[in-house]
Amino acid sequence: SKGILPVFIVIQNTSATDSYLFDRSAVGLGDAEGPTGKGGRKTASLRTSGGLVDLSLINDVTDVRDNLMKKEVRSKTLSPGKPHHTPQLRLRRFFLAIALCCLLVLTLFAIAEEKTRTATPTQKLSLTAALVLTPEFCATVNKKKSERFPVGKTACAELEPALKGIFTTLTRVDDSSKAGDAQLVLEPKFADVAATEAAIAFSNRELVVQVEWTVRDQSGKSVWIETVQGEAKRHVGNAFTYGSNLKHIVQESVEDMAQQSAAKMSSSPELLKLSAAAVK
Repeated sequence: SKGILPVFIVIQNTSATDSYLFDRSAVGLGDAEGPTGKGGRKTASLRTSGGLVDLSLINDVTDVRDNLMKKEVRSKTLSPGKPHHTPQLRLRRFFLAIALCCLLVLTLFAIAEEKTRTATPTQKLSLTAALVLTPEFCATVNKKKSERFPVGKTACAELEPALKGIFTTLTRVDDSSKAGDAQLVLEPKFADVAATEAAIAFSNRELVVQVEWTVRDQSGKSVWIETVQGEAKRHVGNAFTYGSNLKHIVQESVEDMAQQSAAKMSSSPELLKLSAAAVK
């Protein structure tokens, strides 16, 4: 598309032992000698990113941060030796112009990935946790044109039962200050909600729900950050079935997000390390 430069970003943790937190809110612009972000932390300089971005074409720091958020460079924990890159799961309008052979490849890839996601096992962490579900989070309603997706209410009903099985104990609180003696504090926030459009009632549509997790220890230090995506497909429905189909697609996408959250937490190297230390 004219005026759009797609950039694929890879952030590589080359350490064999240490984990790092990539915080997208700290991304900014600066000269190559000493760019700094919030709190005096060092940030990435686009001047040294391989020449993919011309700084003269970017107006200010806000533009960069906004584009990073919209184009899905997400905050997350970089485990030792692991890369982090922009995901390629969301549908884009320009996909309609891709040749039939490319669509076939993408379909096969999606099927294989879904099998992998579904088969991801969960294991119990020897840690106590407090799940922070604030009134604001539970009241989140995403609006797309004339449609309303009550993802907050559904998430607050699904997250607790999905996560309860992977911790020694899990307590639900409405504010992080009420976490008590919990070893971990789990704080979710909605990163994005996206819905595709369908032309007719029996056309399939997709709803994608993304939640960014921040897990803190008892000292308040962030020990794990991850953006988890849930998705579902359903027919739009006609005048009689639209409401029911909308309710089901929200329910199913949030359920998927909750299950993926449990799987990612229980397999996180950082949380597994804390769990092993707690047992000792």
